[in-house]
Amino acid sequence: MGVTQSSSATYRTACLDDVERMKELGVQGWETTYSDFVHEHNRRKYLNGDFWSLDRLREVVADPDAINLMAEQNSQVVGFINTEKLPDGRYEITRLYVDAETRGSGIGRRLMELTFDELKRRGASEVLVNAFGDNHAGRRFYERHGFELIEDTWTTVGDQTLSDVWYAVSLN
Repeated sequence: MGVTQSSSATYRTACLDDVERMKELGVQGWETTYSDFVHEHNRRKYLNGDFWSLDRLREVVADPDAINLMAEQNSQVVGFINTEKLPDGRYEITRLYVDAETRGSGIGRRLMELTFDELKRRGASEVLVNAFGDNHAGRRFYERHGFELIEDTWTTVGDQTLSDVWYAVSLN
């Protein structure tokens, strides 16, 4: 994907220089979205783990099978999405975060639309995403974009066991 302009933001493919901002937005998202149900010490432990390490983010951005898009407003990165290819050929949205001050402005929706467009171009048939069961805003967002609940299970974050829901959407 090249650069796409909309009325509110510019969208582009991520580069390795973006990984630090990705992590900042991820930390902000965890602090503003999950603080009501994930204890602080567990948030810190997870955010300092492999999934959010700069090395892991660099691997995802460098992966030719992944789709990594950035959203900018006024030359500031305000959102991003990482979508990784699974061994079975499906894709998973592994990270989608928008700056707290710009949430609700359509940036997350546009990141998802651009990702879906690219996935369809690649011939992908299904996209997965998971969210904490208590992340009601995130769940509503995915459901508004056609995702359907396929599994309600449990996950462990530090010393907590939390509801973990999986969604899928068909691109056909």
